[in-house]
Amino acid sequence: MLPTMDEVGLAPGWRRWIRAALERGCTPAAIARDLICEGVEEALAVREIGIIDDALGELSPRLELLRRMLDTVETGRIERRPLCDADTFFRECFTRYRPVLFARGASGLRAAGWSFTALRDRFGERSLTIGERRMSVAEAVDAFLSDAPPELYITSGDRALHGPLVELRDDLTPLPDFLKADAPTSANLWMGPAGTTSPLHHDTTHVYFCQLVGRKRYRLVAPWKPQVLTAPIERGWDSTFDVERAGAEGVHDLVLEPGDALYIPTGWWHRVDALDPSISVSLRSFRWPAAHAWYAPGTYRRQHGS
Repeated sequence: MLPTMDEVGLAPGWRRWIRAALERGCTPAAIARDLICEGVEEALAVREIGIIDDALGELSPRLELLRRMLDTVETGRIERRPLCDADTFFRECFTRYRPVLFARGASGLRAAGWSFTALRDRFGERSLTIGERRMSVAEAVDAFLSDAPPELYITSGDRALHGPLVELRDDLTPLPDFLKADAPTSANLWMGPAGTTSPLHHDTTHVYFCQLVGRKRYRLVAPWKPQVLTAPIERGWDSTFDVERAGAEGVHDLVLEPGDALYIPTGWWHRVDALDPSISVSLRSFRWPAAHAWYAPGTYRRQHGS
């Protein structure tokens, strides 16, 4: 059903359509012709297009200025620092909206003592679902340490810490004091062979990512980088932007060693590659509000045609 006109002008649906068309580069004259064909009076069409075009003209330079300001405060590298207390974390990390690599930031967890062989000895007969496959922990570990394909990868979707390996949550202590005491109850396990990949995406909550066994390579891109936002975005938060393309700008490249932790704010794009057989845990329950389910620029683009 087509949007209607309200008492003072075009209905919101038509105004959103005009804005999207202008942002795509359509001329006001072409937009006016389409509106007139849909039964909108010419004077009303011209007036509404002019108002929206003027507003976009004022907004675009401001957004560009904001983007440049954000670029100026970006250091060109991800800060690496020791673990800190909650007050320092809130002041210097959480409110600055920048990823931070905490060297040895996961080394205080009991889980830092995990190993593939220890998990096999402890849970070997337990049955796991990995993607669409069902296998024992012992079979999975043996595969991870030999020639398993990278698709054989325990991820958040397999919910291993909420079922077959729930006891491992007890090892996610002691926590940094900027995380809630109940953080392990929403933790996710990531375990697999060398070569696994999580394609470029962003999360809708802040994440404290703990690397426990093996190494992982992270490529991160700030949320406001236009080259990621203008690339096709799938499901609202998966970007097709190629961080490995020669000359790709604004890509932060770092490696997490065993015991390191990475704080990733909502919206920061990241691709993750396992350099070794790897075990990691992600924690998401901070002492301050950290979930932003509304943040999905790809969904917005689909809904508004931009």
